[in-house]
Amino acid sequence: MKNSKTVILILFLVLFIALLITYSNHWNNGFHFDDSHSIEENVHIRNLKNIPEFFVNPKMFSSKPDHWGLRPIVTTTLAIDYWLGGGLTPFWFHLSTFIWFIVLCILIFFIYSHIIQKSIDHSWKYFIALIATAWYALHPANAETINYIISRSDVLSTLCIVASFSIYIFYPGKRKFYFYIIPAVIGVFAKETIIVLVPLLFFYITLFEKQLSIADLLKGANFKSIFKIALGLLPLFIAIVICQVYTLAKTPPSPTGLSNPFFKYVATQSYVWVHYFGSFFLPLDLSADTDMSIIDPIDYRLIIGVTFIIGLVYTIFKTSKNKQYRPIAFGLLWFAFSLLPTSLAPLAEVMNDHRMFFPFIGLALAVVYTLALWLMNYENKFIAFPKFGILLGGIIIIGLSSYAYGTYQRNKVWKNDETLWYDVTVKSPKNGRGLMNYGLTQMFKGNYPVALSYFEKALVYNSKYYNLFINLGIVKNAMGKPAEA
Repeated sequence: MKNSKTVILILFLVLFIALLITYSNHWNNGFHFDDSHSIEENVHIRNLKNIPEFFVNPKMFSSKPDHWGLRPIVTTTLAIDYWLGGGLTPFWFHLSTFIWFIVLCILIFFIYSHIIQKSIDHSWKYFIALIATAWYALHPANAETINYIISRSDVLSTLCIVASFSIYIFYPGKRKFYFYIIPAVIGVFAKETIIVLVPLLFFYITLFEKQLSIADLLKGANFKSIFKIALGLLPLFIAIVICQVYTLAKTPPSPTGLSNPFFKYVATQSYVWVHYFGSFFLPLDLSADTDMSIIDPIDYRLIIGVTFIIGLVYTIFKTSKNKQYRPIAFGLLWFAFSLLPTSLAPLAEVMNDHRMFFPFIGLALAVVYTLALWLMNYENKFIAFPKFGILLGGIIIIGLSSYAYGTYQRNKVWKNDETLWYDVTVKSPKNGRGLMNYGLTQMFKGNYPVALSYFEKALVYNSKYYNLFINLGIVKNAMGKPAEA
């Protein structure tokens, strides 16, 4: 046991070094997209004395009125980074995000280990947890969040959820003091997704502490036990709701926020979930600004999406029945619940790849644990033929290295506006905003014919985008066509 823990510690250090190498080319990546109004043009982050007001004044979050909101934890960290770097130095902004990401991965490992130990007693348990952690940590989809500076709201809120979850499960005797509520309350001021913590804890208790399956929750004999669990989590729920109501009350309505028809948006999310699930295994078409739109009228994609949701629910019910399989059920529940906030609010952007950051924590557990259970059937062969163990180790190293390589490549994409928006035009060719933004990078370089061609392509998809017409006028005038301009 002692030797096993030593090996795990060594492997964890190897993973840390691998993470440093994987993200070694991202430290000086520039500001992008919403970073412009929330960081570059936001004069409020340039003075640490503004920090107390961040918690009461939504106008300090952005220089654009349609993006005003109350996320004071995010704004505070940005102000500290600005102070540390003596200005808009990308390195310091990336450093703080990366540190929180490392802390998050450490907590995830312990959570995985804890959940696995509650389900099986096997010598592989820590290795399973470590591999799941490594898969998550090195995954290219996370590069969409780590590189996008203002998206640290996802990192901070996820870290707060995981911290609260950790305090709750590791210190059961201290629950009566409600210490686990503190990180959750802090997280509300980073992003609205904190409410997901409540169902996550509810299902953790039912599956691993009360040893109840999902089907058991529907039995009348268990209603009293379920009520007690819910009652115990009520203080957490109330604290989150109070803080959330406060932030929403301070946030002015935005015409660009919830701009899609609700029912069509929710229906489309079923297929979006398929995309997210598939991207966990093959993250080949990651895009900083996708061109996914509402599915209308109904086509084969909705059939695929609904079938996937039904299969997901069935798998959760099935795997929750047996103690040995419950980490799979819980991981899939984590995946589903963490996607619900952005699936039930009809946001302007139907799909966004940085939304995978939080859900993939659960999916990594479910997938790796499933593979581990399958490999345990062949454990005797690994013992009898050591070469099989070496082969397995080689496959794991190659697999994780391929994900690390993919992340390294995504870091290159996020280097500057030109590299980022060119990638968007390739991955999301029907995205008018992406086509226009890449055209802008060419216009600034004086490549007017190239800029014009991308502006004209953008017109096909965004025929009423006033910024696009302004830029068309500018480039035509620069090309010596004042009348057309």
